[in-house]
Amino acid sequence: MQRTDFKIEVCAYSVEIAEAAIAAGADRVELCTAGEGGLTPSHGFIRRAKARLPKGVHVLIRPRGGLFHYTSAEKEEMLYDIEQAQALGADGLVIGALTEAGDIDWDWVRRCRQATNANRSLTFHRAFDFCRRPLESIPALEEAGVDRVLTSGQASDALQGADLLKACVEAAHRLQIMPGGGVSPDNIARIARTTGAREFHFSAARPIPAPTGMADALGMGVANGPYPEKVRQAIAALL
Repeated sequence: MQRTDFKIEVCAYSVEIAEAAIAAGADRVELCTAGEGGLTPSHGFIRRAKARLPKGVHVLIRPRGGLFHYTSAEKEEMLYDIEQAQALGADGLVIGALTEAGDIDWDWVRRCRQATNANRSLTFHRAFDFCRRPLESIPALEEAGVDRVLTSGQASDALQGADLLKACVEAAHRLQIMPGGGVSPDNIARIARTTGAREFHFSAARPIPAPTGMADALGMGVANGPYPEKVRQAIAALL
């Protein structure tokens, strides 16, 4: 593939990770806080990232960990976060929700699209990996105005979910299917060949232990630092 044939998205837990990923060649970053599968970042995080990165900043909208069925109050909170993220300059939003029965919450998806400016991208996150009838959902997500779906193919990682990922790619037209979950420089080329996907999501962070002492004793001794080599290696593997 040529470099223009694919896009790399990096999950960024800090501005430093985001900057390092873009500098290493990533096309965009997804800002989120670490842990619980990623949560909505602070306004300060978004504002500082946009001050340093002119484009390619997407913001995860997820108020808590756990299941993806949200109360009315949580949805109102997320709509406020969508509004604020856009006011701070976010280039895209990352959303997702399911009904109690396990279907995609279509009313919520439409509300998010309505709340998201037309010039901003909308990604449906890995709530997709817990939904019923995933293949049937692809055309409906396109019709609802979603631009891409982040998914492992409803498996423990994208390589294990390659069959469903391929089927989703084939079912999509405008919608991009973006494998995520266990994607690495070692397997990204195989995932691309097997699924036909052209957008990929992974983390480019590595743990940085704090000095020994009280932080370690309290279980607070690890932070996430940038690992730009992973981005460069992934790009090289696809070329």
